[in-house]
Amino acid sequence: PAGGNFVTVIGGNVYRGTSIPGLQGKYVFGNFSTDEDEPEGQIYVSNPAGPGLWPFEKLQLKSFADNIEHFIKGFGQDNNGEIYVLGSKNLGPTGTSGKLFKLVTTE
Repeated sequence: PAGGNFVTVIGGNVYRGTSIPGLQGKYVFGNFSTDEDEPEGQIYVSNPAGPGLWPFEKLQLKSFADNIEHFIKGFGQDNNGEIYVLGSKNLGPTGTSGKLFKLVTTE
């Protein structure tokens, strides 16, 4: 994407849950990291809008203002349509720093 701050786009899911109404029907995806060596993954949302590039924006997270402090490795969705993000402090598939984050709304 324009701006050049993506290392690798990590495919996500269309939000079908009910906990975060503002995300309903939007595609949630991630940037593996903004840096090739540091765990600085970011989460983005896009409104699927036909062929061509979809407009997208960074999802503002209360717990992680700039990035999730992990490399984003993947996304998942439960039976209720809620979205989870899999991250790790390790660049590759080793170590025990993996974490599973659930996207939730804050009041």
